[in-house]
Amino acid sequence: DEWLGCVDIGRKNSFFLTLNNGKLYFVRPLSGISQEEAALLQTEFPTKLALELERAIDAFSLTYHVEKIDKIVLAGAGAHDTDLPVSLSKNLGVPTEILNPFRGIQQVHSFQWAVQQPYLFGPALGMAFLKP
Repeated sequence: DEWLGCVDIGRKNSFFLTLNNGKLYFVRPLSGISQEEAALLQTEFPTKLALELERAIDAFSLTYHVEKIDKIVLAGAGAHDTDLPVSLSKNLGVPTEILNPFRGIQQVHSFQWAVQQPYLFGPALGMAFLKP
């Protein structure tokens, strides 16, 4: 029964989503946030991302009357920076981690990308849960 925020940092676009009890409630694009922007801004990117996330979380909270997000996960190509979750946790006051959709799945080590870049497979995980 926790509110989960997911940040999908794509090459050119990024989105903030909220989920609760297996349901998607809210999607908002993050202005000026992308993997390309992270490469350009480097040290300033975590601060810019935190500001955009704060705006998105506020919009979600006002719309759904939810006081707080319990956890944030980072996914997509721009989620490769291992310092980013620490910075966001500190700036937002919300525990943040990089998504690893393979956690708990056996024999993952035979698939190199699943070990080195698990955050790239967030959309695949979402597709796996779709019921046609």
